[in-house]
Amino acid sequence: MSHALNRIESIILKRRYAVLSGVSFLGALLVFGPLLAQSAGSTASLTEQKIATIRQNCVDAQSNLQRIQRSDVVARTNRGRSYEETLRLMAAFNGRLAYNKINEPRLNEIATELQKSFTTFYGNYTDYENTLEQVIKINCSEQPVSFYQQLVQARDKRKQLKNDVDAMQRLIDEYAARVATLKAKLQEPTAVPVQPPPVRSQP
Repeated sequence: MSHALNRIESIILKRRYAVLSGVSFLGALLVFGPLLAQSAGSTASLTEQKIATIRQNCVDAQSNLQRIQRSDVVARTNRGRSYEETLRLMAAFNGRLAYNKINEPRLNEIATELQKSFTTFYGNYTDYENTLEQVIKINCSEQPVSFYQQLVQARDKRKQLKNDVDAMQRLIDEYAARVATLKAKLQEPTAVPVQPPPVRSQP
C-alpha cells in the first residue's frame, strides 16, 4: 500500500503541472483588451465614433484571434488528456483504498466532483469555441456592432473557462494534500502495548 501511495502522490503532483501548462486562458484576454476598452459597455452606448474604431481595428483583432484559436486546440487537447488521466488514476487509487478497507470518503467525493467539473468545462469550451469561430468569420467591416457583441460573448466565455480550470485545480490540489496526509498517517509507527510481566503465585 505504501508503494501505491508514493506512486499516486508523485503522479498527481506531476499531473498538476501538466494541467497548468500550455496557453493561459486568462492571458489571451489581452488580445480582446484594446478593442473592448475603446468600446466598453452595451451596444446601446456605441457611438458612431466607437463603431468606426471597431470597424478600423476588427480585422487585426480577427487575425490575432485566429492565432489564439490554433493555440487553443492544442491547449484544450493537452488539458483534456491530463484531466482524463488524472480521473483514471483517482479511480484506480480509490479502488485500491476500498480493497484494503481504508475509509477515505472525501477522496471519492473529490473524484466525483472533478468528473462533473470536467464535463462542465468541456461543454463550456465547446460553447466558447463556437462563439470564437463566429467572431473570426463575421464580416466585421460590414457588421461592426454584431462583431462587437460576439467579441464580448467570447471574452466572457473565456473568463468562465478560467473559472472552470481554477475549480478543477482546487480539487486536484485537495486530493494531493489528502493523499499526502494519508501517507503520513499510514507510515506512523504502530504502538505496541507493553504487557506487564506475569505475577508468580507464592508457593
